[in-house]
Amino acid sequence: MTIRRPSDWGKEFSGHSAIVVCLRGEKLAQGTAAWLRHVNVDAEALEGGFEGWKAAKLPLVPASKLPATRRAGAHRLGHPGAAED
Repeated sequence: MTIRRPSDWGKEFSGHSAIVVCLRGEKLAQGTAAWLRHVNVDAEALEGGFEGWKAAKLPLVPASKLPATRRAGAHRLGHPGAAED
């Protein structure tokens, strides 16, 4: 799997808004949101991350309802420059 840094792909989102989510809404999401803001993305980290969302009993999407991915763990829902398969 190729790991790309926000500095490599962030400009694809320039001029758009983004909510960055990680498991707990801490270092990973905060750091990614900060990088995105440097390339003109209105980015925020979801407070509490996925675990906080789930604990608050907010809506979740069953995995069976998610679209197929190009590779395991790579969903690009709503990406403005996403190519079609």
